[in-house]
Amino acid sequence: MDNSKVKMKILFYSPNSILIEHSFAENILIKELLKKGHQVNRILCDSVFDLCDSMGAFGLSNKSSIGKRKEICSRCNKISKSYKKFPNLNYYDLSNFLFEIDIIKINKYINSLEINTFEFEDDYFISADLKKKAAYLTILNFKMDDLSFNDESFRFFKSKLKAALISFFIGKRVKSVLKVDILLIYSPQYEINNFFYEGYKFQKLKTYFIEGSENLFFHHGGLRIWDWDIHKLVSPMKSNWDKINEKSISSKHNYLVEKHLKINYSSKSHRVFSIAKTGKINFKNSFNLNSFKKTYLLCLSSSDEAFAAFSIGAFPEKKIKSNVFLNQLEWLDYTIKFFSVNMDFGLIVRIHPRETFKNNGISKSQHYNKMVEKFNSIVLTDNIYINYPDDKISIYDLFPVIDVTLISWSLTAIESLLHSKPVIVYDNNLTNYPDEIICTGNTVEQYRFNLEKSKEYNFMANVNLYDLGYNWLKANFYFNNLIFNSKGFGLKFHLFSLRLLRKINNQFMLDLFLFIFYKIIRLNKFSRNRLSELIELKKNDLLSFDSESY
Repeated sequence: MDNSKVKMKILFYSPNSILIEHSFAENILIKELLKKGHQVNRILCDSVFDLCDSMGAFGLSNKSSIGKRKEICSRCNKISKSYKKFPNLNYYDLSNFLFEIDIIKINKYINSLEINTFEFEDDYFISADLKKKAAYLTILNFKMDDLSFNDESFRFFKSKLKAALISFFIGKRVKSVLKVDILLIYSPQYEINNFFYEGYKFQKLKTYFIEGSENLFFHHGGLRIWDWDIHKLVSPMKSNWDKINEKSISSKHNYLVEKHLKINYSSKSHRVFSIAKTGKINFKNSFNLNSFKKTYLLCLSSSDEAFAAFSIGAFPEKKIKSNVFLNQLEWLDYTIKFFSVNMDFGLIVRIHPRETFKNNGISKSQHYNKMVEKFNSIVLTDNIYINYPDDKISIYDLFPVIDVTLISWSLTAIESLLHSKPVIVYDNNLTNYPDEIICTGNTVEQYRFNLEKSKEYNFMANVNLYDLGYNWLKANFYFNNLIFNSKGFGLKFHLFSLRLLRKINNQFMLDLFLFIFYKIIRLNKFSRNRLSELIELKKNDLLSFDSESY
């Protein structure tokens, strides 16, 4: 059988056209798949939700006026109408699969839910598992580290559950009339997308997660794609690392790393929470780095993101429930005690800025409040400094003055390596980068051994830490991403133009310019080949390939 001629029936679930950086990226994939002769179907939204992710992206919530929400719907519909005019694509509207009886059932169920009696247990309508899957954005917006609601978060949860159930009913009805080989969903972890998948899935279906690149420069100029059922929200890079020969990547692709780092260090991305490097650090309480033999930087991670992923079944238990320490607070407590009896060594405890980030849900997380309570209950020795977010200290100013970085699971580990600073991780099950580039273990004894070892003057002095971090990033961006080629048009111009088009109220102009961009932008040759192989062989990810074939 010639695998190159395998033709697939493919479905894109695309309810968020106005998120044009996402929906247009889907267009690029659709174009490439149509060229290969696959049958491509797309489901677009035509205003079936009272509250959706598109509205949330524009700062709207269940408390926003109906008028403001309808405005987003109207703009979203215009873009959907343009997408429907692209050639050779089969499209469907969500409303075709939603019946009045479904709405009545959903409303009756939602109205019956009360905070005092609500439980994450199976009931007559849905399973406990689905209830948890509907809590994803509630956990993130209210920065929760458990599934306990207050009145405000419960109202928000109910609004998300209602929209999710609408999508679930639609998914079941679509399955009854259209079955495909492959389903692709941009960010399937979000409630509406996740519930469609749950309603639509069947045994032979291959479902792919797609999302923007981890590369900050190419975040909207590239895509990650992998099997949702197998990997969920865990990148396949670590599990495939032994198959990858990063030395086979030409130096001409160094730009992938260089452009990412430029955006990262300038903090010109909503995905970077540290302020940009300023060249100065103002420690409070006369904290003096010169009085220590070495200074350690302990970087805490915001816990609600991992907890949200775990709650919806998108993280395995081992990535959030460590056998070394129960949680980050226990790790913090142990480490503080270690340094309280090692006064010759300094410790800077950096609280993740997202814990108090005002533009990302509520201003202070539950995890942050617990940390502050802990700090207020103990007397810290003079060699320990708590770096609160309102200190306005850039992590990129800290790396040059510290000697060792302590990490739970954050990609801050890679940034530390890029500053030639060794990294100690207390549990290698928590991370998503290979063990060989860091100092790790999976017991308290190993963590303590690594701390003791790191006190030595020449700890990892003969290891090129910069290359370890750089090569991992390069391999990740090269092999684990699809990259767009805009045929001479710069990526920034492409994104600026797309965002401008979102504001155009004239349907003809919107149709014209979106079609022009559809013709101009495509995947680069390497990405086209790998997308084709992924789809035609129904592989699990972009990394499941014979390296000799490229």
